[in-house]
This record gives sequence, C-alpha cells and structure tokens, in this order.
Amino acid sequence: MLGKKVKVILVLVFILPFLLAAYMPHIVKTADMPEHLEDLTKQEALEDYDYFWSCIKKYHTSIMATHSPEEIEEIEAEYRQDIENPYPGSSTAEALTEAILKVRRELSYMGHLQLISGDLYDEGEGTFMVPFEERINMGTPDYSEMFSDERVRESAYWYEETYMGTKGGTGGGEVYPEFEHIDGKISYIKLPSFANSYIERDHDDIASWLKEHINDEAIILDIRGNGGGNGMYWYSNILAYLLNEDVMNTSYGFISDFPEDPNCAFMEDIREKASTEEREMVYSLPGFEPGPVLDEALLYKSTTMWPKDEENCLGYEGKIYLLTDGGTGSAAADFAYFCKISGFATIVGKPANADGGGFGITPVWFTLPNSRLPFMIRLSYSVMSDGSCGQVYGVEPDVYTEDDALEACLEIIG
Repeated sequence: MLGKKVKVILVLVFILPFLLAAYMPHIVKTADMPEHLEDLTKQEALEDYDYFWSCIKKYHTSIMATHSPEEIEEIEAEYRQDIENPYPGSSTAEALTEAILKVRRELSYMGHLQLISGDLYDEGEGTFMVPFEERINMGTPDYSEMFSDERVRESAYWYEETYMGTKGGTGGGEVYPEFEHIDGKISYIKLPSFANSYIERDHDDIASWLKEHINDEAIILDIRGNGGGNGMYWYSNILAYLLNEDVMNTSYGFISDFPEDPNCAFMEDIREKASTEEREMVYSLPGFEPGPVLDEALLYKSTTMWPKDEENCLGYEGKIYLLTDGGTGSAAADFAYFCKISGFATIVGKPANADGGGFGITPVWFTLPNSRLPFMIRLSYSVMSDGSCGQVYGVEPDVYTEDDALEACLEIIG
C-alpha cells in the first residue's frame, strides 16, 4: 500500500440512459398524464424552460466552457419557440418536455444533462435520502422537499413511460452479462450495463466465470453500448478479481458554482481545491483549451485509490482487452478511462462517449418549479490526462477500428 495518505473515492455515477425519440413533432402517449401536468399553462412551461436554462448557465461548467455565448443564446431561443408555438395536438407539458430533449440533443448530451426517469428517481431517493440522525451527523443536506413531493415522482414516471417506451426506460427490460469461451483460450464477457441494481445480481456469475477461466490467454470485456450506472459495479465485479496491484490517480475538474436550492438534490462528494501550481500545470497540458468560463471557475482535484483486493485477486497473468464505442458512457466511460491511465486493459474499438475523464462528481438533481419534472446536471468540466475535456472528447481507444471491435480484437490476440 502506498505510504502517503490517500482519499478513497467511490463515486456514484447515475446511469446515463439513451433517450428514444429525442426529436418528434408529436408523441403518442403511452401513459396517463398527471393532473398537475394537464393543468400546466404556457406561462408556467416558459418559466420552467427559463429555470432549466438558468441552471445550465450557472452550474453546467462543461457546456458553458465549450459553447460561445452566441451559441447558447441561439439554442435557448430556438427551442423556446416550441413552447410558445407548440405543434398542433401537443399538450403544454409535451411541448416543454420535447423542447428540453431537443436542447439536450443540440448540446450533444453533455455532462449528464438529462431528464430523470421514474425508476432512476426511486433509485436516487435511496441514495440521496438518509435517516435523520445520520444526515445530521454527516452534515448531509435535507432533500425531503424534492423527494416528498409526489408530483415529482409522477412527472418522472410520466416522462419515462411516454418518452422512453417502456417502464424502466431500457426499451427491453433487464439486461444480463453474456459469457462465451472462444477458441478454448479466450474469455469473452459482454457487460451491457453497470446499473446499481445489477451489482450484486451479476457478481456471482462474473466471479464464477473468471475463476473457471483464470488460465485463459486473454479476457475480453465488452462494454460497447453500456450507458453506465455505478462505478462500484466494475470495481466490485471486475477489479476485485483481476487488478494485481494498487492504482492511484489524481484527476482535476473545474466547477463554476455549487447549488443552494431546495428544489435540488446534491451529494457532497469528497474533493479539495487544487493549488495554484496545479492550476498552472493543468493549463500547460497540450490538450487544454482555456477560456473565460474556466478562468473564473474553481479547480478541484480528487485522488482516487483502487486497491488490490488481497482476498479475491486471482493473480491473472494474461492480457485484458476492453471493447468500447460511442454508446459507452458515464460509469462505463469512467472504466475505460481507468483502463487508459492504468494500463489495466488495452482498449479496442471507437472512442467511449463523452463524460468520461476520471473527475467523477455525482450529478446534481434539479426539479422544474411548475411541471415538477426532475432533471440532472453534472457540475464538472473534467480534465483528462492530456488536458482535454472529458465531456467533449471521451476516451480514445488504444486500437481504433471502424470494423467490428471483437473481430479486430481477436485478430490482435491471434
């Protein structure tokens, strides 16, 4: 174990679902609309839209740092018109929701900018809310105003069932790991999701497979299309068995401001301000792109330790490969970044989606004041090892291929 004191940070990163039909002139409803959404007026919807943008401008460091004021003003004005002049047959709530989805698409889905589904809302309630005595002892803010309002839950489930196609938002129910033994010497494991609820469910199957095939020449971990979930998934189910030595990394992120709003939920992740010397170091990195937003933002750092699990480590001596693509996001992109900086695995495929970068801070949850639709924002502009923005460039593979990543990987293995 390293001699210096290290903060151990296990950052919860909520799943980043891929929304279906982000741009549709009119949605055929699959769920009954809650009464408070049916009663939503145009003026209230415009107020919600303006509040949504005020949160982006104040807190979403990566969006504001990578778009000019003129671009922001143009996007904001364009989709405000969709609420002022909705499509025929659309309700006010639908016009508001669709305007927000279009904004999200226009901004390339950056920084966990997304509406929150019902299932995700329920999962978040268990994460943000703690018993009163623990909350007082830990100094955790009181989020009861957001989570005790039944209208917020109703709005989240209405959004999920109307715009995400099916309860749960996956478009096809639960997903499970897939295992295959290739050519008698290669273990292939498809990991479609790192959802928080899957951590324990998948643990024994993955552990048993790894133990049974620990002498294989290579292990291929396929996280193509994995939208993320909780980083504890890959630490508990993968690193616990395959990480042969401690890994430590210090990452940096810019944050413009922290919220003080009773309509939001914010987890106080462990972090500390970077020094003047560290800020100068970040600015000197070859991929860093300075600008006025970052010049005014505070720079924070987090030092993360991924310790070798002395009890469970299998001492694997073969090669590990990781397959990624544009559908690899959030906690899955963070895993790709870990592999990149540590050399734990060789990454094959296409770049992992943006919002990787190592400086993980739990997204803040906000609630629109009138519609009570919940949405999230990740505050940080994550600085990757070369200085580039994790919310823009994602994680580049070690071996890029336009062909099927698995076939390319098998050719490498030989």
